[in-house]
Amino acid sequence: MDNKKIFVIVALALLAIVAVGSVSALDLGFLGGNDDQDTAAEDSDAKTTTIKGIEFNIPDGYVKAENYTLDGETRSSGSIDYKVYQEGYEKGATDAILFLIGDYPTDLTDDMLEQMNLGEPKTINGHDGYITTSNEGGDTFTVFFYAEDGDLVTVTVTDDTLLEEIIK
Repeated sequence: MDNKKIFVIVALALLAIVAVGSVSALDLGFLGGNDDQDTAAEDSDAKTTTIKGIEFNIPDGYVKAENYTLDGETRSSGSIDYKVYQEGYEKGATDAILFLIGDYPTDLTDDMLEQMNLGEPKTINGHDGYITTSNEGGDTFTVFFYAEDGDLVTVTVTDDTLLEEIIK
C-alpha cells in the first residue's frame, strides 16, 4: 500500500481523536485521570489483535504494518494530553485497516461521541457508534467511531464490507 493512503487513513483517525479532546475539555476539571497502560498484541500473523484490551479480528491476507504501530504515545490537543494506541494492516497495494484508540484523562461517553457529529449513527456487532465515508485523492475510506471502556475506538478501512468481520 502506498504511503499516501496510509497517511490519509491516519490523518482521518487522528482528526477524530482531536475532536474528542475538544468535546471532553469541559469535563477534565471535574474528573480524575486514567493511568491504564495496557499494550497492543504483537502477532502479525494472528487472526485477532488486542489493542488496549479491545479485541479485533484480522481478515485473511492482511499483514501488520509495523511502521504504523503506536503504543500509548502521548499527544496533545490544546491543553488536553491523551494517549494513542494504533495498529495498521495492509493487503496488497490497495487495501488497509487502521485501528486507533484514544485514551483521554476523562472517560468518553456516548453523549460526548454524539456531540462530535462524526457521521451517521450505526450499530456494528452491538457497538453503537457513527460511520462516515471519505473520498481522498480518489481513494475511499470508511471510518467507524465508537466508545468502549471510556476510550474512543476508530476503525478505518478501505473495504467497508469488512467492518462486521473486524469488530467483535
